[in-house]
Amino acid sequence: MNLPVGIFLLPYILFIAIYLLFMIFNIFHLLKFGLYGFRTYISVVIYAAVTLIIIFYSADFLTDINWNAEFNPLSIFNSEQNAFSFE
Repeated sequence: MNLPVGIFLLPYILFIAIYLLFMIFNIFHLLKFGLYGFRTYISVVIYAAVTLIIIFYSADFLTDINWNAEFNPLSIFNSEQNAFSFE
């Protein structure tokens, strides 16, 4: 029973999508109902910039992985066989 390693990418994409929805929701409420001032806009810009930097570096890291490789979850319990097959 081999599964593609790319199956682990689906929860990551779902997490990023939910996080971006919450980020947009938070930024909207900060700008609409928050205190008006320069510090509010700076905090929103820093928050968005740090988020985008983290997403960029994680996406850059994920591009180096071979997502077509297969993973056998049952071979974790078998010490004689390697769990990843890169054939």
